Amino acid sequence: MNQVGEQFRQAREAQGVILEQVGEITKIRVRYLEALEQGNYGVLPGEFYTMAFLRSYARFLNLDAAALVNSYRETMNAIEQPDDAEAKETGFRPKGQPRVRRSLLVVLAVCALITIEVLAANRFP
Repeated sequence: MNQVGEQFRQAREAQGVILEQVGEITKIRVRYLEALEQGNYGVLPGEFYTMAFLRSYARFLNLDAAALVNSYRETMNAIEQPDDAEAKETGFRPKGQPRVRRSLLVVLAVCALITIEVLAANRFP
């Protein structure tokens, strides 16, 4: 078990609270609370939510939220990420590299179509 999750579990058990009670009060699903305690961050819906869940759960247990978030970040930074060559081969993109958004592609396609229409209209009046 990871350090952050272990702190959560120990504090929760020391207060005699079960995960269902935590979920009711914090509005965090029990499966996400379990994932936090087990260090199974892949189950969580994304980095933004993970950070929010960490802070909310820490505040609920009267723990130092900033210290737990820093500990989580250190844990995640320590995980080895593939280099760019491997990312190209496997299609895996490490965290932190920008993703081309679908909306940007749609905007570029619309601009291209408008440009083609304007050129065609000027060429064939």
